[in-house]
Amino acid sequence: MINNNDIIEIDLVIRDKNTKDVLDTTIESVAKESNIYNSKTKYQPLVVIFGKGELLKGVEENIKDLDSGKTKEFSLTKDKAFGERDSKLIQLVPLSDFKKENIDPKPGMYINLGNRQAKVLNVSGGRVQMDLNHEFSGRDLDYKITLKKVCANDKDKAQALYTKYFFFMPEGKTKLNVSDKELELIIPGTLPKEIEYIKYTFIQSVFETCNFSNVKFSENYEKKQ
Repeated sequence: MINNNDIIEIDLVIRDKNTKDVLDTTIESVAKESNIYNSKTKYQPLVVIFGKGELLKGVEENIKDLDSGKTKEFSLTKDKAFGERDSKLIQLVPLSDFKKENIDPKPGMYINLGNRQAKVLNVSGGRVQMDLNHEFSGRDLDYKITLKKVCANDKDKAQALYTKYFFFMPEGKTKLNVSDKELELIIPGTLPKEIEYIKYTFIQSVFETCNFSNVKFSENYEKKQ
């Protein structure tokens, strides 16, 4: 049984129910077999805070009774998944808006537009055609999910949350120190300002799911050789 606020790790494979094409997966071998492998993607179990809306409601309902190590296969119709495609979500945006942000949009790129991710469909005549529909909208979906782990103690939870929020950190450049009441994360000192929002989100998640009374970030600076 998975409870709300549990931190879990899952492997998943999502297929189009009609074509059986693999649309997404956390498993590298499946990605390669399905010709959707991306060398820039880090294939590893997905870390989820259960009950926080990180998974579709229909997905959570289907896996809430899973035990660790078990797999479940199920389907969601489009109305229970990502809905129908909406033509109103195809929008034209002035190319100059992207130039101001030093973005050079190309067809197929995904770009954050406001608080949503949009796909570039076409660039022509000084305008960019953007699709704000979810990439899986209009599809019935088949899921295969394996519950790899339910984090049982604060140390495991902290490590999972670190993986969730700081997956982009270079290996060997960070360290997680855990004591009974304090969690310390040592990170490189030369990081972009956007890291502040990620740090804030990490801290909030730690306080909501763990028993630490203090979270501390320490910056490490290395002398250039």
